[in-house]
Amino acid sequence: MNLTHEIQSIVYAIPGTILGITLHEFAHAVTSYALGDPTPRYDGRLSLNPLRHFEWKGTLCLILFHFGWAKPVMINPRYYKNPRVGSMLVAAAGPLTNLILSFLSLVIYTLSLLFLQGTEAGYMIGTFSQYSAFINVGLFVFNLIPIPPLDGHHILGGLFPPIRKLYSRFPQAMTVILLLIVFTGVANGPLAYIDALVIQKVWYLAAMFLNQVLPLFL
Repeated sequence: MNLTHEIQSIVYAIPGTILGITLHEFAHAVTSYALGDPTPRYDGRLSLNPLRHFEWKGTLCLILFHFGWAKPVMINPRYYKNPRVGSMLVAAAGPLTNLILSFLSLVIYTLSLLFLQGTEAGYMIGTFSQYSAFINVGLFVFNLIPIPPLDGHHILGGLFPPIRKLYSRFPQAMTVILLLIVFTGVANGPLAYIDALVIQKVWYLAAMFLNQVLPLFL
């Protein structure tokens, strides 16, 4: 890959990355708030302003190296009627939002091919939306890894209390394990395989949706 193509890839990845991170964190905040926790509102996280959610080093790493982080949304599960279930719902809201964004991105990509093919606008919209789809699937899959501080560990810990206790006993060890997985690349193959499976299913759902909706407008 030459330098020009590398720069183009980074530029195309920026909108999807900004959208994915912002809505991921906003989903955590709004879900916790809906469950009765005022903490995200006090912290100013009930916002669609990306600046409220970005941690700049983490965002830059995500764009350049496909691994990064955002500013964590602070929550207080004691406000929930059921803290265990509430924590799981809040954790799941972020990755689920990325999955929905991937679906919408593929719908936009397909519409750009159908109605703007051969135009500069169609090329730009199609390219940005295609990058957004893959970025958000990547965020969905990566955040479901059940290792702290990723969202997957809240879900798995909520389902299995003994595992939650294990997380709390060895928090630093868990962080080291995650860093080793990321920087050694040992999980790159499995993650890429899962990403491909997920994007295939999302493509299928987007195609089904458009097959049902487009005839209503044509």
